Amino acid sequence: LIRSVDKALDIMELLGGTPRGLSVQMISFILRMHRATTHHLIWTLTRRGYLERTIKPIRYKLGKAFKNLPRLDCERDFFMRAMPRLLHIAELTGGEIVLSEFVGGEILALLSVPPGKPKIVTFCTMRMAPYGTGLAFQAFLPPDQVREYRKSHPLSSAHTSTNWESMHEVDEVIADVRKKGYLVFDRSDPFRVAAPVFDAQQTIRATVAALIPSDKATPELRQKSLRLVRIAAKELSQPAGELEAVKLIGLQIQSRNPQKD
Repeated sequence: LIRSVDKALDIMELLGGTPRGLSVQMISFILRMHRATTHHLIWTLTRRGYLERTIKPIRYKLGKAFKNLPRLDCERDFFMRAMPRLLHIAELTGGEIVLSEFVGGEILALLSVPPGKPKIVTFCTMRMAPYGTGLAFQAFLPPDQVREYRKSHPLSSAHTSTNWESMHEVDEVIADVRKKGYLVFDRSDPFRVAAPVFDAQQTIRATVAALIPSDKATPELRQKSLRLVRIAAKELSQPAGELEAVKLIGLQIQSRNPQKD
């Protein structure tokens, strides 16, 4: 479940001991990872600021974001808690299940369970629709961040598939999301539901969302998806209990010491 996240952290730990940086080829060789996997993870980590790319020679070293080690540890534990919950929703709904965060002024999907593959969690950085699933963030982010986000993501013809007529209409939907505590979005295909995950300060940290093709989204499946997404978001908003903490430690040990066939 945590393989891709674990590999990404392995890369950062390796580069922590090499101030001059390493090439993709060397990282792949040392960690015994496929070249394509190494390249994808390095691209993702560089985009998020955890790694920096040097020129002549082309190497990668730790970026500014890596200095915040407590946040990295917290992020890893959070992902590990989220993964089984995403898989559970995927298994019961068959939809695409996504965990998103607000990173560097963008709403990015960081964990995803592809549709039809309820046993696979992928580590990604995919932009979410600003005026689709992203409305769940706009409803709970601080007003100044929403204003800045809208400046760089204005409502335009690119969003006509969602049938918005004006920002006033968008704001009415956002007010409803804020009142109810969740998003139900059926203006376009796919049908989407999303719920916010809050941190200890009651600031939005992430969203859990389910995306289901409209032709498969029966009334029963819509209700089930909404219920499961809300439960997962509520659980992730709470601190890990003692039993869950023990399970997380076990997962960490297993990831470091995989069983050999």
